[in-house]
Amino acid sequence: MEKSKVVCSISGVTLNADDEAVLEEFTPKDEAPELPVGWTRITVETRSINPSYEAIALVKASMVQQILSQFPAEQRDDLEDSIAIQIDAQFAALESLPRNVPTQLTRAVVFVAPVDRVPGLDKELQNGLAVFGLDIGKDDADEEEMAAADDLRESRARASAPAPAPASPAPAPAGKPAGKKKK
Repeated sequence: MEKSKVVCSISGVTLNADDEAVLEEFTPKDEAPELPVGWTRITVETRSINPSYEAIALVKASMVQQILSQFPAEQRDDLEDSIAIQIDAQFAALESLPRNVPTQLTRAVVFVAPVDRVPGLDKELQNGLAVFGLDIGKDDADEEEMAAADDLRESRARASAPAPAPASPAPAPAGKPAGKKKK
């Protein structure tokens, strides 16, 4: 998946440099390399009747009825199956085209940014998931993974941060000279 396609559908937030670096690091080792760490991917699939297939079925049924109407009523039941087979054979090539499959699968994929990146995003995500009866909360493993990721970020930040200046000695209390000990 292209990095430019990973945009939070709720907040509009896009991948940052850290997301891209982690995505590059784990791409060959993961079953979902296009899903950045901390992001949520929601996929909705809908199967529906293909309108093209439905139109062909209506034409075939209409042809069967038209041909049957040319025969006396008492013969129609006996002839209906054989007429339907002949018409099915006429339409077999058309029905075999990929665009005329009986059903279609429509898929929509959306992403949600890490909830700590946008204030209130966690509540929006939970409300959206609750509509479908989903409770995707953090379990102990998720918390451990997030803590490990936080530790990694902190260690990288410490490694790139300048060293602190040495501490100066504390001033001596008033009335006592510095460096002399009381006996």
